[in-house]
Amino acid sequence: ASLLIMDPLSSLALLSAAFLLSTLLHRGLSRWSVPGILLELVIGFGVGTWIASPSEVGSILGAAELGVLVLFCLVGLETDLRGILQFRGSVLRVAAISVTVSSLGFFLLRDWFHLPAGEPLIIAATIMTSGTGMAMRVLRDHRLVDTPSGKVLLGASVLDDFPAILLLSVAFGLSKGEGVGVGRSGSSAQ
Repeated sequence: ASLLIMDPLSSLALLSAAFLLSTLLHRGLSRWSVPGILLELVIGFGVGTWIASPSEVGSILGAAELGVLVLFCLVGLETDLRGILQFRGSVLRVAAISVTVSSLGFFLLRDWFHLPAGEPLIIAATIMTSGTGMAMRVLRDHRLVDTPSGKVLLGASVLDDFPAILLLSVAFGLSKGEGVGVGRSGSSAQ
């Protein structure tokens, strides 16, 4: 249950207050190497669970989507493909591990839980998406983007995201064809 009812302007004020709180907490907890993005996730869960109702969260989603777009644009701007290419062997090995784990997750979910074809694909694609935005954020916070490990991690993350996006598109198409509502625990969407 929501503790208070908000209009869109109040929702954005709450979002701003949450960012300010996470920034202040990050400064206080930085000596213990607590990443800022972790604090933002925890505060976001708190706001979404105890303060804002699902309909009120909708007014925040536009700002959140804009933030995701900006974050991915920054990943593209700060990723130097020439620097990543010199580590292409390591990048390909890390990406192959991610694809293998995702494929294993797909087959285990499909066989053990007897899910419709689209749902295990969505879960596998979600596992496959490597959190490029989060990896970039943590690497930037610690000034590790230009290190060899940072380049390998970013290269593998970006390489993983392209097939994951394709897999998600196929999975959503299969889910719609079967009348499966994504996120509705297999219940019919019609």
